[in-house]
Amino acid sequence: MHQDGSELKPPLRAEPPGSPGGDVPSANDRRLALALAATVGAALVALPALIWHERAFLGAPRISASVAFNEKARWIGEALKRNPSPDVLVVGSSMALNNFDGVSYGEITPRRSVMNLGSWGMGLEEDEKLLHLVAAEIEHPPSEVIVPVWFGDFGSESDKEIDWAACRHVLECDETALMYALNLDPEYYLDVYRKKRENAKTGNRTYTSLLFDRSGSTLFSTDDFQITVARWNGHGPGMLATRPTRGSIEAVTRLARWCAEKGIRFCVVVCPLRPGAEVFLEKEMRPGLWPSVQRAVAANGGVFVQLQDGSQWTRADFVDFDHLRAAAAKRFTLQIAAALAGAPAQKPLFYRP
Repeated sequence: MHQDGSELKPPLRAEPPGSPGGDVPSANDRRLALALAATVGAALVALPALIWHERAFLGAPRISASVAFNEKARWIGEALKRNPSPDVLVVGSSMALNNFDGVSYGEITPRRSVMNLGSWGMGLEEDEKLLHLVAAEIEHPPSEVIVPVWFGDFGSESDKEIDWAACRHVLECDETALMYALNLDPEYYLDVYRKKRENAKTGNRTYTSLLFDRSGSTLFSTDDFQITVARWNGHGPGMLATRPTRGSIEAVTRLARWCAEKGIRFCVVVCPLRPGAEVFLEKEMRPGLWPSVQRAVAANGGVFVQLQDGSQWTRADFVDFDHLRAAAAKRFTLQIAAALAGAPAQKPLFYRP
């Protein structure tokens, strides 16, 4: 102890090189560091390779609450790069996506390209916004806009929480990495990844298929579709109890007027229901809806098509109460084409095959 009472401390001793407290890492430390660096390096190389290998199953940027809309928006952007001037645009809900055979329609007239913009549950007001965004991206206006519909398209206010500004970026294939960063949702992307891998196995044999053909349509398998009881009986009491909304009729009116101003033929086509399903509709829907839609379309120079003879459709043509199998969708589409070939202006067209 020092004279002032302070405690004596032992002198500092330099540790020999390689000892636990020394400045030079041991051989074990070096091996561990090299192994860690190799692992990180391998991961950095493997991760992009894995993403590239699995890119077909990577979900589109989450720009809405609808998987189908997100996937279709990305498909549209890629399709516009291949063909910036489609001749025919098809817009709508699953009535457009699953019931309209875009490939067959395009093959009727040589060199006529069809782009199907439809996705699950699209409302007519959402159709209108999407059509305007796509129209802003194409080089020349299409010659025709077709909207396949059923009662349900007019009976509810659809809200998919679509970020329309982000949608425009996706359509332009612009800043894709940024779109993912701004719409980061790991749980969503993992769920979509799993579903898309499963869809690759099941093909168009399930209701949730989003395997778009070259026109953007998804046609349900004719022979081995996996029908579920819930969907098959989805037309039961109360399921189709719906009434037309003012917004849906106004959206059709605006679409018809916009097409007329652009010199585009505008066509609204009524899709068939499975025999017996229509009786479950609200009484207000059955007699009054289609005449009101026809007036809105015809007043603005459009064409309204209703394939009136329901007896041609059997239960075997459907996978549920309103979605057709591929063979029936092709037949339906060819009938539309035949009807439109001689469609009179500003009049409803009732075509009986």
